[in-house]
Amino acid sequence: MVVHVNAATSVDGKLASRRREQLAISGPDDFARVDRLRAANDAVMVGVGTVLADDPSLTVDDAGLVDEREERGGPPQPTR
Repeated sequence: MVVHVNAATSVDGKLASRRREQLAISGPDDFARVDRLRAANDAVMVGVGTVLADDPSLTVDDAGLVDEREERGGPPQPTR
């Protein structure tokens, strides 16, 4: 079994403002990297705090990457 861990944090270790509002700490290049990482794996797992705060879709956004998953014989999206 292979497990990839992807984590993000700001320099000061914060992911939200003092009012608990989500802060953008990633840019387009990082979003594309995470999309490629999702596309290369069978499942995506996040903590319950992320689910409750963000309700993330955890899907592959790039249509070309979705096509590559299907060409390999897999489902279009990783399991949540």
